[in-house]
Amino acid sequence: MSNCSGCSSCSTCGSGTCEPEITKTLKLNMVFDDETDSEKCDATDAAINEALEGMRDFLNDNRIKIQYNSVKLINREQAELLGFKDLPTILINGTDIQPNYKENTCKCHPDLVIKGWIYMGMEMDTPPKELVTDALIESIYGKLEKKQKIEHQCGGECS
Repeated sequence: MSNCSGCSSCSTCGSGTCEPEITKTLKLNMVFDDETDSEKCDATDAAINEALEGMRDFLNDNRIKIQYNSVKLINREQAELLGFKDLPTILINGTDIQPNYKENTCKCHPDLVIKGWIYMGMEMDTPPKELVTDALIESIYGKLEKKQKIEHQCGGECS
């Protein structure tokens, strides 16, 4: 048997290398329907793929697997039955990465409301890759708490 570096239990490597054991798997889904503006869906899909490409080394080094799927619903009625108010949306392990959002008007169907995105205080028609990256990092490590500023009362003797 060869010595396999990088995997925890490898019985038949043959070449001496093998896939490292996955420590965490995240399910990433983009949900949309036929009525959603295809440009916005394409841009959302592109943002997800750019985020995943940008994180590839980090994900591999940390043995994290992302299962990405585009989920096309039949229509808005099906979306509402499944609990989606506006589309497209992005879910990580079933949780919407941006439950609070602005509503936009669809170019293809002006009477249809679609999901808009807010990132760093800016409103956008499509999600930037950074929003997806931040959501994935938060899903991996948990929500980071903002450091609270601590002020000491030291009577001028603090440095």
